[in-house]
Amino acid sequence: MKTNDNSLNSPRIRFNWGYHDAVQCVENKWDETGHCFAGNLGKCVTPQHVLEFHFDQNYAKGWAFGYRDAKAGQQKQSSEPAWLTFQEHGIEVAL
Repeated sequence: MKTNDNSLNSPRIRFNWGYHDAVQCVENKWDETGHCFAGNLGKCVTPQHVLEFHFDQNYAKGWAFGYRDAKAGQQKQSSEPAWLTFQEHGIEVAL
């Protein structure tokens, strides 16, 4: 069965959620206080931790890109630029 690209299970949608959750984490300085929430992981303060332990790897990859962009002060209203970078270069450029 083909998955609709706009469904909640779409890799692009899950990546988007992770991206914006990480941006919010950094903006609220939760990463500095150890209260950064990424799914059901509790204290997640690094992209590596999220990538290792989060059950949804599309979400985790979006989280890594959102964290990277927010830490650099370059977070976007849309995760589309990060998604396209991920599609072209992979997760390594976010770490």
